[in-house]
Order: sequence, then structure tokens, then C-alpha cells
Amino acid sequence: LLLHKHLSCGLNQLTNVGQFQQMTSMELQFLDLLSISATFSTIGMFLVGIPMCKSIIRKKSSEGVSPVPFAMCAVSCFFWLQYGILKHDRTIVLINLVGFILQVLYYVVLYSHSKQKNFIHLIMLAGILSCSALQYYLMKSTNHNTTLNNLGKMCLVLNVLNFASPLAVLKEVIKSKSCESLPLPLCAANLIVAAQWFLYGLLVSDPYIKIPNMIGIALAVFQLSLFFIFPKERAHHG
Repeated sequence: LLLHKHLSCGLNQLTNVGQFQQMTSMELQFLDLLSISATFSTIGMFLVGIPMCKSIIRKKSSEGVSPVPFAMCAVSCFFWLQYGILKHDRTIVLINLVGFILQVLYYVVLYSHSKQKNFIHLIMLAGILSCSALQYYLMKSTNHNTTLNNLGKMCLVLNVLNFASPLAVLKEVIKSKSCESLPLPLCAANLIVAAQWFLYGLLVSDPYIKIPNMIGIALAVFQLSLFFIFPKERAHHG
């Protein structure tokens, strides 16, 4: 498969081996534990779409549910999946393979119960074109390190956009002076997941994992601070 043409690159494998050989046994053990923890917590984040899909199926309507987050997350997972394959990182491959499959399934449920199929077709087309363009780039690229760096930059941008998506309700929060529209558990989970991946990126010396998750931590802390600035109870006093 064209997806896997870079997996045979011996130089990259030697680089990865050398990188891990420089780590102490304690750091390697911590990395293993962190990989397991980050895997479960991230997959847990991906599973938050299940209750929403159950609600859509029960109501037989996806009214009020935007297809954009599902499509964006699917594209992001696809890009990170390719990055994990190129870098020989099984943790990244596993998580994003599961994430991609789940997001596609969520999208199918949303599509089958939506009346705005033209808009969903448009979003779907944009996602397919993005993934196809990436596949074409991977097929034509010849320099493994350059390809890995360029793909890492693309993944970085997609990650930051996904982290920033909850800020879309910021205007409503400030206007109402209430955090009713902000999901506290999800904001807290974002902080935990971002912190785990930041540490993971730190240990494997990967700036494309470190940087977006450092931004993710800052955004999650900002979102959580809004619960102290605009507590939910305040809305009931007006």
C-alpha cells in the first residue's frame, strides 16, 4: 500500500532506536505507563460522541448537531494516523485509527438522520479531498524527514483548531455571564489529555506533539477559569 511506503526507511528506524536508547530505564517505564494512560483517556474522549448518536437515533433527527466537528476530527485523526505510520509510533497509530473509525461512524449516524444532506455532502467532500491530497503528497514525496516534518506541521495546525473549537461559545458565555453552555467534564478532560500528550511529546522529543498540546493546556486552563469568573449559579440570580 502507498500508505506504508515509508515504513521501510532504515535511517528513521535507527534514529528512533537511538532516541530511546538515550532514555533511562525509569524514563522508559514512565513512557510506557504514559502511553497506556494517554491511549485510554484519548479513546475515552473519542467515545463522547456515543450519547449524542444515541440521542439522534432516538429522536430520528440530527437537528441542532453540526457535522463540522465530526468531519474535522476525522480528518485530524487521518493525518495523525499517517504521521504515526511514518514515525513508527504505535501509540499514535492505534489511537488515531480508533478515532478515525469512530468519527466516520458518528458521521454516518448524523448523515442518515439529517435533512440538510447537501451541506453534509459539502463537508464530506472537503474531508475526502483533504485526505486524498495528503495521500497524493505521501505518494509523490521522496525525502522521508522532509515529509515527516511537513506532515507534523499540518497535524499541529489541525490539533490547535480542534482544541480551540470549544471557544466558539465564548461570545455566549460572556454575554450571558454564565458557563451553562460550556461542558465542565469535557473541559477538564481536555486539560488531562493535553497534559498527558505534552509529557509524551516531551519524552519522545517531538515538537509536533509538544507544541499543540502546550497550547491545548493553555486553552483548557482558560476555559476552566471561566467557571470561576462566570459560575453557573450566577445565571439563576438574574
